[in-house]
Amino acid sequence: MQATWLARAGRPRRDSAASRIIAALPAQPITSAATVRAAIGASHQRSLDGLKALAEANVVRQISEGGYDRQYAADELFALIEEYEERIARIG
Repeated sequence: MQATWLARAGRPRRDSAASRIIAALPAQPITSAATVRAAIGASHQRSLDGLKALAEANVVRQISEGGYDRQYAADELFALIEEYEERIARIG
């Protein structure tokens, strides 16, 4: 999934905020610039710019309004978890 996101985001540089956010998304599928800042050690503005770029690339979706602490979700991760849960339920 991360390789797909990197491709969708235009193959950002490995040290870019977007690339580092993609690496962190499995651990934080709902995130914000503040959360990203703590996870990747980037400035608030760099974190927000990375999230905005990933939202434009349809990697994450903005799920809240506001100026400073907008929330973003990696919907595809939740779909993957839901698919897994459905598969487990059919087995059990």
